[in-house]
Amino acid sequence: WKPHDTDRGTLRAVVNNEVMINAGRQTSTVFNQNRAYAGLNYALSEQFEVEAGYMKVIQQRSSGNAFWNRDVLRLTLIHAWRTRRAEQSR
Repeated sequence: WKPHDTDRGTLRAVVNNEVMINAGRQTSTVFNQNRAYAGLNYALSEQFEVEAGYMKVIQQRSSGNAFWNRDVLRLTLIHAWRTRRAEQSR
């Protein structure tokens, strides 16, 4: 998916989940954090989009046996830069 491939007025749902782990011999635990995200994306033009969503973040604290449990509201502005090379390949 590329922002500049979206037609103006397009509304889409965005769903994502990321699980992050610790690696290496010095690590006492494997789990680091989980980020679950759901949002709506709207194309203002071929180059500009706006996205609003909700993210649930569960992150292990440095103590190792406690977790941060956060609710995050996000507002994102997306701009697709066009270069001469990209223009020539279209």
